[in-house]
Amino acid sequence: MSDVSGEDDHLGQTRHRAEPSDGAAPRHHRAVLFRHGHRREARLNLLSRLAWRDMTQHRYRSMVIVMLIALPVIFVTAMGTALEAQYLTPNDQIRDILGDADFIVERIDNWDGHCRQDGLSRRSCGDSAVDSTPAELETEQSKALEKLTLDNHELHRMRTARQPLRWGQTWVNVRVYGIDLTGMLNRRLVIPNAPMPAAGEMWASATTAKQFNWQVGTKVSMDGRQYLLTGLVRSSKTWEPEVWVRPESSLVVSDTFPSYFVRGPQLTAAQVDHLNDMGLAVVSRAALSGDYSIEVRTQLLAQILTGGALVALISATVAASAFVICAQRQRQTLSILGTTGAVERQLVGIVLQQGLVLGLTGSILGAVLGCGGANFVIWLQNLNSLDYPVPMSFRWRYALCAIVMGLVSSLMASWLPARQVASTNPLLGVRDVLRPPRRLGGRWIILILSLLAFAVMIVVPHTTAVGHSVTQLADSEVLLPVLLSVMLLYPAILMTIPWVLHWSVGKFPKRRVYVTLALRDMDRNRERASACVAASMAVMTLFSSVLTIGGFVDRLDVDHYTPRLPRNVAVLESTVAPGRPVPEVVRTQQIAVVQATVGPVDHVTEELIKQPGCRRRSGCDILTAQVSNVGVRPASEESHTGLREVTGSQLPVVVDDGSLYKVITGHEPDAAVLDALHRGPVVLNHDQLEDGKLTIGMFSEAATQLSQVRQVDAFRAPFHTEATQVPVLIGRDAAARLLGVADQDVQTSEGDIWARTSHGISAHDRRAISRSLTAASGPTSTLVLDSGPSRMGRIIVNRGTGIAIVMLMAIGMLTTVLTLADSRSQRETLSSIGASRESMRRMTAIQTLVSTFVGHVAGALVGAVPPIIALSLLRRHATLTWVPWGQLAGLVFGVPIVLGGMVYLTVRSVPEWRRRVM
Repeated sequence: MSDVSGEDDHLGQTRHRAEPSDGAAPRHHRAVLFRHGHRREARLNLLSRLAWRDMTQHRYRSMVIVMLIALPVIFVTAMGTALEAQYLTPNDQIRDILGDADFIVERIDNWDGHCRQDGLSRRSCGDSAVDSTPAELETEQSKALEKLTLDNHELHRMRTARQPLRWGQTWVNVRVYGIDLTGMLNRRLVIPNAPMPAAGEMWASATTAKQFNWQVGTKVSMDGRQYLLTGLVRSSKTWEPEVWVRPESSLVVSDTFPSYFVRGPQLTAAQVDHLNDMGLAVVSRAALSGDYSIEVRTQLLAQILTGGALVALISATVAASAFVICAQRQRQTLSILGTTGAVERQLVGIVLQQGLVLGLTGSILGAVLGCGGANFVIWLQNLNSLDYPVPMSFRWRYALCAIVMGLVSSLMASWLPARQVASTNPLLGVRDVLRPPRRLGGRWIILILSLLAFAVMIVVPHTTAVGHSVTQLADSEVLLPVLLSVMLLYPAILMTIPWVLHWSVGKFPKRRVYVTLALRDMDRNRERASACVAASMAVMTLFSSVLTIGGFVDRLDVDHYTPRLPRNVAVLESTVAPGRPVPEVVRTQQIAVVQATVGPVDHVTEELIKQPGCRRRSGCDILTAQVSNVGVRPASEESHTGLREVTGSQLPVVVDDGSLYKVITGHEPDAAVLDALHRGPVVLNHDQLEDGKLTIGMFSEAATQLSQVRQVDAFRAPFHTEATQVPVLIGRDAAARLLGVADQDVQTSEGDIWARTSHGISAHDRRAISRSLTAASGPTSTLVLDSGPSRMGRIIVNRGTGIAIVMLMAIGMLTTVLTLADSRSQRETLSSIGASRESMRRMTAIQTLVSTFVGHVAGALVGAVPPIIALSLLRRHATLTWVPWGQLAGLVFGVPIVLGGMVYLTVRSVPEWRRRVM
């Protein structure tokens, strides 16, 4: 018993030692798990080695795939970086208003003594009983600003003034800012690394210094004193010269309404109300940020997501095309692995690992090249610019989105052909026998996607535009239906490419043997040819959409543009500094400069009507008319909010005997015109006169509103002009009756010079005239001409065409290189049976021509047809003159021909030694 029990105890002790007390698996189980884990790790290592060996053996093919993946990423990253850098973001716009401050305190424009400002983003009262603050209340506002204090806040006072600067024989207005820039920037500025100028010193903007030929150390005479220029400031572009001085400088003491740039916590509602009670307004950063409504942000986000989805779809197509071409070459290798026992999951893993490595490499390379290239261009622009430098930075949002887009596209693109190749019968794969071409599949999917695309491009624009003009619609309401219809139509057309390619190959004329062999090879290797077509179609879809939308934007810009001046009419301004008219000798020089460039011109000087009793040569109140329906104009330059408002416009009333009418209209004044001038004011732009009544009054440079306002009967001129900045004409006798004086007592002063040229003035002539005028009458004296529409859409079309040519050529060449690598054995076979070098080159060129042409036609249909239909419904115009037909035709027909010629000239055929070996 003892032996048995001892044996049992021994067994129990052994059993107890074999079972760990911590609940882990037994030792033999852990050994089994270790062996399974080791096998799994070895299998993964084997797959990784196989994938890596295939990539290194075909490193040139791998490099081409990397470039194909990188191209869309480069495009997206570079465009996003450049657009965000060139165009002001909301933060940039707010900084141009507030500088480095948290909020600004300044006077309320239309304070009636008890009103409150509308919100913390503007300095006016919505419920005010007056249009402008009365003089007695302005005094209270000035006293409140001088005594302003805020606890626990850092206040920086800024005064502004305009000072006349003598330049040659003329005077020029200069904007003077009195603020300590070393403590507070009043907007986006780059200041010198030096203390703020002391008394008798100033800083100037770099652009102003260039205009006046100033340098650091130059002495500038202003307000009867000499000021030493001690530094240059890089600021955003403005229309007038700028200098900065200390807040207590004598140049800015005339400003009795300073602004305070404040750092510190936001004011409470009670504090804001207290400031409003003193006639002071608060403009805060938080309120300005809130002006960008959720609706606008949602529209912008929808546009970005839709556009990004379209680009991602195109990137996936390009990457998939590359992997499909290369998967055909991998078929034999994978099939050999399949005969040795590798399952489909392992074969797919090899290709997926290649897709992961190549996709990640291409995406990172594209993001680096895109951001780096865009920043390099920005750096070059900053070298040649004196304005505020465009910030260079790594836009991580675009880079990260582009990397994720490229990586996901690469994985999806490699998974589809990998499944197809891995599921091939190994025996067929070893014998390199391709599967017979399949018939067109997914008919119902193609039909449903096409119907949805046409429904979006027809129904949505039609219902959106009901009761609205196209200019009243938001960008998202115009662009989202277009982009969505393109995205729906894109996969439908993509699925039909094999059938379309088979049909087009059958229709191509086969008059030569090499043509027949080339087309037959494309039909036999339809998957490879379809991949080449899909890659070209993807890029063409993107750029045809961009070009079509750009043409639409350009047409809108032209159709809805309102000219400021009539055609072939120019104006030489009478003064560039209020109260200091241009001398007669300088005006004569200006006319001589214009005539020396464009030839003889008819010119007339305005006769402005002065207030009766004013004997000064300048500075008198001028008779002015308030007209309506002139559209949108910028808010007052004194405003810190940058908002835009629709108001009327003030135009001078000018004495005319018919000569100025002739210069402006280009027509001789007939009896009807002269009769109208004798009866009262004549308005040349009929849209500016409502109900035959015209509001007139006296305008003073020191006041913001008209005085002595009244309504009088006015007449429309027989000839109508759409220009909005032409003066109101009146005969001398009618002006005398209007003022209540005798004809000889109507006092006038010389105004601007109006000139009519026999032809338009080119951009080159404008620059030449501007240089000559600068030398004659100062840097701010220019010939005023109607600039015409911005034509931003035309710029998009022209630059987009250039980028499209480069991208299409690059995609075509890279896919051709992959195709040549994949078809090497077939070309060697043809060469071994006697095909000449010339025939092989022609075959390659024809295959390139056909595949790119079919892809470009399909891409133009997908990218251009939805915008054309949708935008035509929005405009309700039957004509399609806004479509850039020439550029689209050049991309569809020109690029394939050029690419085929390049392939014919550069592609080498099989060397002679290979023929002898075979």
